[in-house]
Amino acid sequence: MDRSDRVRMTCGAATGLAGGVVAWSMSVSGGSLARFLPDGPWFHIAALLGAGVAGLALADGFGRKGWLGAGAALAAAPVATGIGAALGAAGLMVVFAAVQFLAGAGGVAPGSVTGAPALGVLAVVDGIGTSPVVALTWVSAMCAVHLAMRRLRNGFEPG
Repeated sequence: MDRSDRVRMTCGAATGLAGGVVAWSMSVSGGSLARFLPDGPWFHIAALLGAGVAGLALADGFGRKGWLGAGAALAAAPVATGIGAALGAAGLMVVFAAVQFLAGAGGVAPGSVTGAPALGVLAVVDGIGTSPVVALTWVSAMCAVHLAMRRLRNGFEPG
């Protein structure tokens, strides 16, 4: 594995952790839709995995030096959040549908599986937009991802 692959994998892990922290924040003090979030660890696992995949895909947007690097992170953070939320919600719904099917409960309506990504994005936008705690958690987590990736890419170089 070369350096660029390690950077990409590290960014995936960092954004996955950030997604898990934001999901936990949403479940504890989320916005107006928080009462509709699933209980239990599967919600947080789905958030970790969805955010991790989004971080893998958007690793080039985090950790660059200077104002352009900060601008790239400012653009990449909401995109990674949206992609991570969509992937996490879709994955969670697929697992839920499979469990329902295997339990012989008749499965889940196909529309609920295809609508899950939009609901995931809506839940995150609602959490960030209506809960100051979730908004602060999200901003802090995305800044931490950017700064960690900057340190990984550039060491201790100023600028």
